[in-house]
This record gives sequence, C-alpha cells and structure tokens, in this order.
Amino acid sequence: MLDSNVSTLDEQTYQKRLSGEEYYLRDHQVNGQRILPGAGYLEMARAAATLARQDRPITRLTNIVWTRPVVLNGEAKAVYVSLYPQGDAIEYTLTSGSAPERIVHGQGRLEYAPPPAALAPLPLNAIQARCTTRHSGAACYDRFQQWGLQYGSSFKTLQALHLNGTEALAHLALPPALSADLPH
Repeated sequence: MLDSNVSTLDEQTYQKRLSGEEYYLRDHQVNGQRILPGAGYLEMARAAATLARQDRPITRLTNIVWTRPVVLNGEAKAVYVSLYPQGDAIEYTLTSGSAPERIVHGQGRLEYAPPPAALAPLPLNAIQARCTTRHSGAACYDRFQQWGLQYGSSFKTLQALHLNGTEALAHLALPPALSADLPH
C-alpha cells in the first residue's frame, strides 16, 4: 500500500500513487464513485509505522478520524502518510495534494506491541458463543448495496458476522483471485 519513502528532515512521509484502477478502488464504490476504503487508510498508516520501526509490530489503532474520502474518478492521485512519534506510539496523518496546502483525509494513533510475553490470544470460541445474532455474508452485502455501497468480488470477504450489543466477530475468507498475491 506504499510506493516510496519521501521523507525530509522536517517530516517522515511515505507516498502511494493511486491510479483508480487498483482492485481496492475498482471494487469499492460509493454511489458510483471509486473511494479508498477506510481499511486502506489504516493499512497505509500501519505499513508506514512498520517501516519506521521494524522491531515491534503495531497492535492497536486509536483516535481514528476519517475527515474526507479519497475519491479517484478518472485521474491519478498521490496520497501521503506522515508520521509523528509520540513516546511508544505514532500519530499519523493521511493527506493528498501539494504542500503546504495538502488535503487531510484522515488521522489517528498507532501503538506498538508490548513485549511479546504480554500478548495473549483472544478466546474466539468464547466470543462467538456470546455473539448470539448471526448474519450471513450475503445478507450483509445485500444491506450494503441498499446503502449505496457497491462491492466487487475482491471485496466480498465476509462469510458470516456474529454479534451482540458490545462485540462482533467476523469470518473472513480471501477471494481466490487475490490469494496469488500473498507470499507462500
């Protein structure tokens, strides 16, 4: 999700040039417009923070704000992720346009993992047992369509959604056409 490090002495910044033909834009349309998915913002920020500090993974995202969608309809656009260290975390801003008048599309905070011994696996079976409402992936995509979200095949990963008033657990499966892009 990142093409290059375009940092200066003033700011650590990574760039992604979007053509609008990427599957995650082609298959993610809102009211007919190609929109960078919110998860794309988060993945770009996570990837930049991982490049900036490779010794510990990002495990928590907080204070996430999407201020303006990244829309691509017919022309390429450069998107930038700028990082600002804050103790054991990093704050980020996702922008487009030319400095000094960049358009802010989103911002948030990324926190690094605590030492490995402090991480414990989530009790997925217990969470699923507490989530007594279940929706099929097809039912969710039908609802999304009603809300104006047109998802192509590469975005139809949701198989099932289990939820209650405070928790949700989703079963996701990567479409076969995209699994070829993963390292084996």
